Amino acid sequence: PASEVNDGGCPGKPDHLNPWTLLGDIARTSVACIALALAFAGLARRPGSDLSLLGELHLAWLRLHHSRIHLRRRSGSGSADEAYFQRLSQLAEAEENESGGRS
Repeated sequence: PASEVNDGGCPGKPDHLNPWTLLGDIARTSVACIALALAFAGLARRPGSDLSLLGELHLAWLRLHHSRIHLRRRSGSGSADEAYFQRLSQLAEAEENESGGRS
């Protein structure tokens, strides 16, 4: 009957249709898929490569991270962008002051 309440607390819905009871299954399946993908990437190798796919991905990430740090150091603290935006701000304030005196 529709007035029955199942363990999930949704009246009239069987347990297998209740999204809250399916949440645990979805989480378990998601974790299992991620674990399987990591295991595959950790063991699979390209032909002729000494590194696994996971090792190659890690090495590529380290190179990218290193290049970003290197670019930040080269640009310095006072970059041209900062000076450009400060100048634009000063020009905008000057225009506001001029138009404010006319009104």
